[in-house]
Amino acid sequence: MEILKQRRKNLAARKLASPPTKETVLDLVFPSTVWTLRDPQNVGHEWQRVRDALGIPDDVTAHSFRGRGGDDPR
Repeated sequence: MEILKQRRKNLAARKLASPPTKETVLDLVFPSTVWTLRDPQNVGHEWQRVRDALGIPDDVTAHSFRGRGGDDPR
């Protein structure tokens, strides 16, 4: 939860430095550089570059990080 709070703080600072246009005002956690929705294919390419740079195996996808949380008994 703390990470999301920090993300919101960073986005607020970014909005002050580079405000979105009225047409692109969306409350997104991970907006594109021009404040719009990210293209899923571009996100996949970005993840591939990060994964390669960090030496993460190809079978680890962005979906791999979805957790069940601490209260899930599974």
